[in-house]
Amino acid sequence: MSDQVETTSIKETAAETPPAQDAPIEEKPSIAVLPFDNMSGDEEQEYFADGITEDLITDLSKISGLLVIARNSVFTYKGTAVNVPDVCRELGVRWALEGSVRKSGNRVRITAQLIDGDTGGHLWADRFDRNLDDIFAVQDEVTAEIVGALKVKISVDEQARLSHHSTQNVQAYDNSLQARELIMGGTESGVVKARILLQRGLDDDPEFVDAMGGMAFTYIMQFASQWGENHRGALIEAEKWALKAVETDGNNITGLMSLGVLRMWQSRLDESKEVVSRVLEVSPNSMDARRMLGNIELFACNYQVSIDWLEEWLRLDPHGPALALHTLGQAHFALENWGRAAELFQSRIDQEPDTDSSYVFLASTLGHMGQPEAAVRQWKQALNVKPDYSLAERTRLWPFKDSTVVDNVYAGLEKAGIDPGPR
Repeated sequence: MSDQVETTSIKETAAETPPAQDAPIEEKPSIAVLPFDNMSGDEEQEYFADGITEDLITDLSKISGLLVIARNSVFTYKGTAVNVPDVCRELGVRWALEGSVRKSGNRVRITAQLIDGDTGGHLWADRFDRNLDDIFAVQDEVTAEIVGALKVKISVDEQARLSHHSTQNVQAYDNSLQARELIMGGTESGVVKARILLQRGLDDDPEFVDAMGGMAFTYIMQFASQWGENHRGALIEAEKWALKAVETDGNNITGLMSLGVLRMWQSRLDESKEVVSRVLEVSPNSMDARRMLGNIELFACNYQVSIDWLEEWLRLDPHGPALALHTLGQAHFALENWGRAAELFQSRIDQEPDTDSSYVFLASTLGHMGQPEAAVRQWKQALNVKPDYSLAERTRLWPFKDSTVVDNVYAGLEKAGIDPGPR
């Protein structure tokens, strides 16, 4: 299996985690929304409980007066019995939200409790028994209760964004949650199925902006992962959907992120940075935006700025996507910080051994470090993962502003006596 190229919140896997005692509790109220338990008695409803959790994280992340832990870090606790004070200490937060979802027919029961990480006591708890059509109102109520309990001040703009939902159509929403789960799986077959579900959502609600942004991401993934003979043409479809999403709602996070990522792959880096920066205005806690700004600055050859963004991301989202460790490694590689680059590429490999790119970059790094035998071993590992790997084809996808990184990759391999093929 070859690499899944960075497309923001597409495939989420654990990265290296700093020791628990290193996670500082921030001065402003900090909260982790732990994965809600699926109490429906049907494993196929797992996507719904996960979707409720993710949407609560998304809503709370729009509040500048809160520090909200990202999905990737909290979902490492999914399916495990946890001691909340321990989790809060590990994540560096004061509060945790726990809950469960039971979905049956047209009824849904959601329980939620806000827990003090210092004492383990409950600050607030409630149960909501509603028709499924009221799911959006329940999400709003839970968010409002948390804001009230933590005495967080929110602006008029934040309140407006919190009360706005991308759709009011429950069936369209349900289809989008299923599609989200498939997209995050990161496989070609899953993305094809996700498109079908997203199209159903758009059939039910033609103005469903999250579905438009989701459609754009499926085509960006097709391009970045080189799926199919016409993977380059996928960007045309991605642009259609991303522009439609942003034109429909200029504050929608999924739409903005899809357009920002698209512009990055089109080498329109200034536009990409502008759009993704807008995401941070709408959602100050967005880890996806921080990670993507790290990518954009890398391709713009602003390597130290890229490192600054990605180090901030790693501090706030220690269990985030391992792929971002590779991006951070590339920035250090460009600055010829060979030792740090090697550590980061190895950390990514430890988490995702089916990566071809990290093996290639580690091989080149070791070549620069004067370790040719170790470099050859890493190059062979890359070919084991993807026997038809072509460095020339891969580098043609990278939207770097100059050739520094590409030149360094070839130079390191050549120092190790490795022939990567014609450029």
